[in-house]
Amino acid sequence: MKKLPSPFFAFSLLFIFLYFFLPSGDTDLGWHLRYGQYFIETGKFLHENILTYYLPGYVWNNTYSLYQIFIYLVNKTFGFLGLSIANSLLFITSFIFFNKINPKCLKINFILFFIVILFGRNVFGLGIRDQEFSFLFLIIEFFILKKSEEKNKFLFYLIPLFTLWVNIHGAFILGLILLLAYAINQAFNKNFKKMYTILKFLVFSLFATLINPWGIGVYAEIIKVISTPLKLLIVEWVGPSLIVKLLILGLFILSSYFSIRSNNKNKFFWIILLTIFLYLSFTAKRNIILFALVTALALIDLKKDLTIKLEKSKIAGKFNIMLLILASLYLLSFRIPKTLDINLNWQSYCTKGYLKYPCKAVDFIRMNNLSGENVFSYYEWGGFLEWQLPKYKFFVDGRVPTWETPEGQSPNTIYLEIIMAEPEYQKKLERYQTDWLLLPVNSYLDYELRQKSNIYWEEIYRDNISVIYIPKRIF
Repeated sequence: MKKLPSPFFAFSLLFIFLYFFLPSGDTDLGWHLRYGQYFIETGKFLHENILTYYLPGYVWNNTYSLYQIFIYLVNKTFGFLGLSIANSLLFITSFIFFNKINPKCLKINFILFFIVILFGRNVFGLGIRDQEFSFLFLIIEFFILKKSEEKNKFLFYLIPLFTLWVNIHGAFILGLILLLAYAINQAFNKNFKKMYTILKFLVFSLFATLINPWGIGVYAEIIKVISTPLKLLIVEWVGPSLIVKLLILGLFILSSYFSIRSNNKNKFFWIILLTIFLYLSFTAKRNIILFALVTALALIDLKKDLTIKLEKSKIAGKFNIMLLILASLYLLSFRIPKTLDINLNWQSYCTKGYLKYPCKAVDFIRMNNLSGENVFSYYEWGGFLEWQLPKYKFFVDGRVPTWETPEGQSPNTIYLEIIMAEPEYQKKLERYQTDWLLLPVNSYLDYELRQKSNIYWEEIYRDNISVIYIPKRIF
C-alpha cells in the first residue's frame, strides 16, 4: 500500500500556495497577453513588431511563445485569480521536485527552499513571470541528473524538458551549461563512459532547443541579451549591493570549502556551478535566487550526513512548525486579502499593485476616441497600454531594451532622452511622428511641457497618476 504524504508535507504545500498567491505585478504582462492573443486568433506566432511605432516591423526571435499562450488562456478563462492560482501551483511543483532530490530530509528541504525563495523575493514577488518557469526547469534538471545516477534512461526526459523550456524562457541556456558542467565532472572522476552519455544527451538537448518558431534565431537573441548593458536600462539587471555581495561571497566560500574537502563524486560539478552562478549573481540581482538554489542543492548533496542528522533533531521540527504557523497567519491576515482585492477589483489593480496604472486616462481615451495612432508614453506602462488600448501604438515597452536601432542604439536610450526632456526632445517626437503624449504626472517631460514657453503641446486631461497632451491647435 502506498504511503500517504505526511501532514507536514501537506502543510508545506499549503504554505507555499499561500505564499505565492500573488497579484499579477509584472509590467510585461500586457504585451505577453497580446502575443498570446495574436496566436489564438490567427494561429500564427507574432514575429514582427506591430505594438510600437518606434522600430515598426522589427523582427524579434523571442523565447516566450508557449508562456504567452498559456497566460493568455488562463487570464481569458479565469482572470487575474487564475494567474495567481497558476503562480502558486508553479512553486508547489518546484518544491515537490526540490524535495524529490533528497526525499529523506523533508524538513531541511523546506527550510532551505524557504531561504532560497527569500533570496528571490524581488524577482518572484510580482506574481507569475516567465523567469519562474526557468527556476522550476532548473530544479527538474537537477532531479533528472540525480535519478540518472541510478539509471541513464532518466536522461531521455531532458529532450522534452528543453523543448518546453526554449519556448517559455531564454534561460534554457543555463540548463545546457549545467549539462556541460556535469559532463566535465564525470571527466574529473575518470568516468568517461558516463561523460560520453551526458555529452550525447547534451547534443540531443541542443537539437531539442531548435524546436521553436524561430529556430537558431533564439541564440542570436541570447547573444544580444548578453552583449547589451542591461544594468543601465533595467533595475533587475543592476548588480546587488555591497552587503548582499559579501553575503553571497561568504556562501560561495563556505560551499566551495565543503566541496574541496568532500569525497563526494559531484564536488567538481558543484564548484563549477557555484563559480558560474556567483558571477551571474554579481552581475544582476535577478540572478541571486539561482545562486541560492545551486548553493542549497550543493549543501544538501555535499553534507548528506549532516542534513539527515538535522532532519531527525527536534529543533528542525519545532522551527518548521513555528515558521509555518506564524507565516501562514501573516499570509492569511494580510497578503491573501490584498491579493484577492487586487484580483477582483479593477480599481485596486490600477492603484494598489506593484505599479500604478493610468486606468482613468484609459477610460478618458476610450470615451473621447482620441485621434492619432502613435502615443509616446511611460516605458513601464507600455505593456499595460498595448493590452488595454490595442487601437493605438506606443513608443516602447519591456521587449525593447535589447533591440537595436539602425544607428546601433538601444530604443531605451532614445526613450530616456525624450522622457527626461533633454535638448531636442521635440525634434525626436516629430521625427518618429508622435501624435500625442500620455505621461506620468510630474515627470520631467510633464514639468517641461507645463512651462509657458511650450508652444507645441496642450494639456487636455490630468489626474493624480497621468496627464495627456495633444498638439496645440495653431490658427
